[in-house]
Amino acid sequence: MGRYYIEDNEFGIVWVHTRVGMRNLRAMVKDGNVLLRVPDGASKKSVHEMIDQYRSELRVLCSKYSERKHLYHDGMKINCFGGYSITLGVQHEQPGRVEYGCNGQELYVNIPSESSFENDTVEDIVSKVIKLMVRQRAERVLVPFAEKIAAQLGLKVKKFVMGHGMSKLGHCTRSGEIQLSYYLMFLPEHLIKHVVCHELAHLTYFNHSHEFHLLTDKYDDGNERADIKELKNFKWPVKR
Repeated sequence: MGRYYIEDNEFGIVWVHTRVGMRNLRAMVKDGNVLLRVPDGASKKSVHEMIDQYRSELRVLCSKYSERKHLYHDGMKINCFGGYSITLGVQHEQPGRVEYGCNGQELYVNIPSESSFENDTVEDIVSKVIKLMVRQRAERVLVPFAEKIAAQLGLKVKKFVMGHGMSKLGHCTRSGEIQLSYYLMFLPEHLIKHVVCHELAHLTYFNHSHEFHLLTDKYDDGNERADIKELKNFKWPVKR
């Protein structure tokens, strides 16, 4: 993969990454600059032609980037399930380093003072660190919580295991094993319960039939529809 930049009268510096096997142009905006991924072997002339061809689409990308809100800011506190909290800050002792750690259930992520939470690369790093710390702690609180719900409903689960799915927060196998994503740690308790109840209902109905949803709603204290809507609109504090 090759990397270089070209200059455009409208977009300024445009970063170009060439990739073997690519057939079409892919574009994004990162740190305020247009970044293009193009097929390996594409000449600079052809890249300029691609920019002209997709100029209107690139304008839309740049507009959306300028309007979007960044995930993090100095002093931000993220509350997680199980009593954990993550505080974001700035440190001055170690230039160029992102420091993270914990004091009991109080976690922290500190970026170097010369960096900014509004920088896309810094945002990516902070998101990865937050996910790492939460993933390390998920099993000790999510599994007992799920086991308690199953016991209250009188259900027997072969085993609860931890997963890392981003779009799929839970999964029930035909053998009765239920996998729960560590991403559940970012949800409020009632939405975690909803996901657990959804998977527990699969022990009876291995589909998404009307009967399945009736059972899920029963397990979820009649809140299935409201919880689905809330989960769909939930603002995640990490990049997914």
